[in-house]
Amino acid sequence: MKHSFKFRVRSRRALRQRRGITVLVVLLVIAMLTAVGMVATRSSQLGVVNSGRYREMTQTHYVAEAGIQGVVAEVAKNPGHWIQQLEQVNGLASGSGVRVCKDLPSASPVSTSCLKLGYQFVEEAYLRETFSVASATPSQALFLPKNGSTPGSFGNADIQGNFGVELTDPRELYPPPPGFAASTGAGGPATVRFVSVSMRAVGQIAPKTTLNDATTKYMQSVETLRAEVVFGPVPR
Repeated sequence: MKHSFKFRVRSRRALRQRRGITVLVVLLVIAMLTAVGMVATRSSQLGVVNSGRYREMTQTHYVAEAGIQGVVAEVAKNPGHWIQQLEQVNGLASGSGVRVCKDLPSASPVSTSCLKLGYQFVEEAYLRETFSVASATPSQALFLPKNGSTPGSFGNADIQGNFGVELTDPRELYPPPPGFAASTGAGGPATVRFVSVSMRAVGQIAPKTTLNDATTKYMQSVETLRAEVVFGPVPR
């Protein structure tokens, strides 16, 4: 009987030890699963945030590109007029979307002449030609806003786009493009020319509603594009 009692005591001690080890293993497994779940949740959240920022970056890029395309289309309709204004910027009146640029690069530019044409200039030209009106309505704006459940130009987000395009450094292109003579008559001067212009477009998207800085600082995006554009032929 004495030996049997000792065996039962030892068996109970061994069982309690095994139970303690089992509880520890279960706790470790739960902790590991919790950590894995937290990492997976955080990873999915970062994926959503990154996809949103990529979409925002893409939208901003196309807003800046739309600025360049819009300004080029308008200037190309009467390049002689705009080249003349660009080369005589000191005589310009500060009105109707035309501004003298103040942020010229630190390096000496080819010319100190600079014009700035913005979103309003392009939109008004678009409305005049397409709808024969001078002011925008929600259904006629260059970038359509969200209208209830109907997505706008930027989808279901309540955001708006804006851009400004600077034209600087006009310089005559020589030799001219193929098909155009460098001179006319018997070695006389050419009556037309081609002018290369540097263009810098700044595109931006931002929320339409006014929110606090902590909310909007991650909802605004700006991108700058540069291009060299040749206009012509224009009179000398």
